[in-house]
Amino acid sequence: MYLNFNRGVLMTFSIRDGHKYKTLYLMLITLMVTAPFTNGARHPLVPFLFFFVILSVLRILNLKKRIFVLFLSLAFAAFFFDSIATRIFISITEETATYFKATSYVSYVIFLSGSIYFLVIKIFLERNITTDTIKGGVAVYFLIGILGALLFGMLQLFDRQALSIPPPITFLDLLYFSFTTLSTLGYGDISPVSGAARNIAVLEAISGQLYIAILVARIVALHSTGNSDNKV
Repeated sequence: MYLNFNRGVLMTFSIRDGHKYKTLYLMLITLMVTAPFTNGARHPLVPFLFFFVILSVLRILNLKKRIFVLFLSLAFAAFFFDSIATRIFISITEETATYFKATSYVSYVIFLSGSIYFLVIKIFLERNITTDTIKGGVAVYFLIGILGALLFGMLQLFDRQALSIPPPITFLDLLYFSFTTLSTLGYGDISPVSGAARNIAVLEAISGQLYIAILVARIVALHSTGNSDNKV
């Protein structure tokens, strides 16, 4: 694996055939395993890990120049404002931190929404099902859960009563609620209260179930027609 400049703007890793999604999958697993030990997004490690997740997404997507520049700008903006909000570089007031956190949430949400859209198309256009393809499908599922957490976090900034959990709410709390909603597990310890929170929860639950059903159907269809591969 060597370094090259992508369109003269971003330094990314080259991708070997059959291993497009491996790095993204591993970075997401690392983020999910590490998050419980870092007090959510308050620890400086979390923004850096998430930034590497973003770079892993960009290295997979073969975007047109204008879209690539837009996504790259959103990635750097989200990381910059998130880093300031978590007080990695400078000490700021709580009110200012809230403003920067909201800006980072918006940037992250736009970036992840577009990335999930392009990744889903890319995965579903694969003609051969490999282990790497499965990792890509799992990675998208993780991204949907993270997107849900960001949406709930953004909502919570403007409506403290949106979720039935007392402040302060960490990003780990939002991740937990998002993935229990996505998987329709629903322990009930955290629940949506406001109308907007309930709508997001319903949409996320439906998206999670449909994604799994459609992905499995796609894999089974390709496998039954002989377009599968056992390469790792």
